[in-house]
Amino acid sequence: MDFETRVVSDNNTVEMALSAGDKYDSGIELSNACREFYQHRQKATEEVKAKLTTCCHIEKTTRTNSIDKAMDTLRREMVRT
Repeated sequence: MDFETRVVSDNNTVEMALSAGDKYDSGIELSNACREFYQHRQKATEEVKAKLTTCCHIEKTTRTNSIDKAMDTLRREMVRT
């Protein structure tokens, strides 16, 4: 039995239906559908990230801990010598 696969982008699902092809076509079709699904999800994720960074102005905050402070001290001391 051979299947034809396609990605439905509305609800991010993969549909499989019977088709008349040889046994190798079904594997290729499934692989192509998976690739298309992955690329669609990747694009959607990038769009969400872009919307979040532009609308919410998310800024990376840097925390300083004892190692950061020690490295800063070391840098200052190295510059002086």
